Amino acid sequence: MNTRDKKTEILEAASSCFARYGYEKTTLDDIGKIVGLNKASLYYYYKNKENIYTEVIFSEAAAFLEKVFKETEKVSNCKEKILTYISERLRYIRSAVNLNQLSMDSIQKLTPLFTQMYDRIVEKEIAYLSDTLLSCIKNNEIIACDTIRVAKSIITVTESIKNKSCNCIDHDGNSEVAHSAALDEVLFTISLMLDGLKRK
Repeated sequence: MNTRDKKTEILEAASSCFARYGYEKTTLDDIGKIVGLNKASLYYYYKNKENIYTEVIFSEAAAFLEKVFKETEKVSNCKEKILTYISERLRYIRSAVNLNQLSMDSIQKLTPLFTQMYDRIVEKEIAYLSDTLLSCIKNNEIIACDTIRVAKSIITVTESIKNKSCNCIDHDGNSEVAHSAALDEVLFTISLMLDGLKRK
């Protein structure tokens, strides 16, 4: 088995352990047991547990993005395509199993690694949204614009409201209602942006 295949096997084993035990309780021994490696051998492939964890999250997020990119291609209308993507993006963030099992201590420790991973994911998202907007211009659905800048604005709007959808609880303690309200706010704001670009 080559190095790439072994790393993939380690990430799959780690994903299973993190989902089952949570980040804090998972050990390198737990992961190594599944793939038939001791802790020392795991260090050949990954620097530490934190690196494995962030790679698991990145792999899951990248796989999710590819799936949503394919799904949104089935939607023909420009505005609906982008709103569908944003809805699915927020749904994924909310339901990500591994992310929801982190303590505040772990989040603080992992923040630098998450920042690097986030930047890699956002690059893919901006490229996808920019390409989608370019298609919309070619189809005469929207006016010519700086598609990279608009794509970045869409992500910025979504991110600015994301914490509501992940952490917010309404006055009755219902996180589902709070998530729904945050999603409505995001979609409303992005709709305004896209309507402003609509070709008259």
